Amino acid sequence: MEKIEKKIRLGGNDDKGTVYDCGKYIKREILRHHFEKTAEIYYLYKKKRLDKLGIVKTYIKSNQQSYVHQKHILTYPHEWTYSMFKDSLLFQLILVIKLNQIGLSLKDFLPSNVLFDHSRPIFVDFLSLIVTKDLDKEEWLYDGEVDHSRKPEELLIKKMLIPYLLIPLLVFVLKDYKRGRDLLRYKACNFGNGIPKWSDLFEAQGIWSFRLIVDVVKLRLLSLLPVKDYFKTIEKYLKIIRSLDLLNENSGYLSYYEEKGENFSLLNKENWRQKQKFVYGQLKKIRPKSVLDIGANTGWYSMLSEKMGASVIATEKDEAVIDYLYQKAKNNNFKILPLMLPFKDFLEKNSESNYIPSTNRLRSDLVLCLALLHHLVLGEGIDEEIIVKTLSKLSINACILEFVDFTDEKIRFQPDFFPKLGNKDFKKYNLKRLIFLGKKYFRNVSVHPSTESSRKLILLKNPI
Repeated sequence: MEKIEKKIRLGGNDDKGTVYDCGKYIKREILRHHFEKTAEIYYLYKKKRLDKLGIVKTYIKSNQQSYVHQKHILTYPHEWTYSMFKDSLLFQLILVIKLNQIGLSLKDFLPSNVLFDHSRPIFVDFLSLIVTKDLDKEEWLYDGEVDHSRKPEELLIKKMLIPYLLIPLLVFVLKDYKRGRDLLRYKACNFGNGIPKWSDLFEAQGIWSFRLIVDVVKLRLLSLLPVKDYFKTIEKYLKIIRSLDLLNENSGYLSYYEEKGENFSLLNKENWRQKQKFVYGQLKKIRPKSVLDIGANTGWYSMLSEKMGASVIATEKDEAVIDYLYQKAKNNNFKILPLMLPFKDFLEKNSESNYIPSTNRLRSDLVLCLALLHHLVLGEGIDEEIIVKTLSKLSINACILEFVDFTDEKIRFQPDFFPKLGNKDFKKYNLKRLIFLGKKYFRNVSVHPSTESSRKLILLKNPI
């Protein structure tokens, strides 16, 4: 009996076909009258080995009029660190210049054209590749335009590059991260919520340095001038964007491990404490292919997991520390995918129709949730059962959850970190209830000592 292919339709506005997630790969089914033209692009892709330029690995299935793409972890631009977003923009601009050498171009500029293979950007929208001479046949570029003599490349910059890539990046430079992420999240292309505009930048909260004012003036003038030479214009954008400074060291958590005396060498296990040794022991025993490190900070446990052979997704809600981890992963070629993803974004009630829930996209063999539970419960007021239930959905095999009780120095002497502390029923937040909840959502639960006596490591295995 022929095996039936399981597939989940992915969103998007592809007028040439439909894209499906088939589990281990992505399948793009092409409408019959478009297939021949796309096949020309594909054979040029194979001949010129365009996968070496960072275009997703792709194979043709002529008998099914479809393409099979290598699958990468699905993330969204509003979840990337600000440096990841900048790198994705630079990547697309550089790709345009390289494609021009073989007579190809991109028919659009969108953040969602890119996914990350850990810290490496990959261009995944295969049908955005176009023969350069066919660019003026993209009728949508001229929608709403009075002057139809304008070059299509000029319209690409006006309608795509500036609103969807450049303006959110400049808002990030101002360090108005919420506004920048909201632009990417709610004003994405074809969402029907309008498009990012220059006014979004000028309304952003932040300090306008002299250098930034000069750069914005240059970019604004460049956007208003006619595009005589597309590739020289792209080079000008590249030069300015490369110089934009996104560095942010304004976080008390950048020195978190140093302050706790836990910035251990990954090579010298002798100095590790009980917590580090336990996590190492479980990594050695479980041998996970994938690890999700929630509340990863600057990534000590992410790097330990990567060193043990796992592919790691590291999430944080602190902008500076997660970008620090991205830079470290990028510079060292670590198999770590850092994401700016607060725990609340994992919750079902916060999922949105335009996006696949993170509990579906980021499931991993082993989930680490260390030194975070007390912040979620006593700091953000999230119920323990919602947390454990969410962890069970994210865990394929197991989860290590750290419990911190009320005798812990962090809770006793830094109550400002826990604004919900006074509103919480103290009896409800306890180890006994957590074990009960663990057994409700996992088949095996065991409790182990952590470094401090006020903390326990709960090993949750085999989610129900």
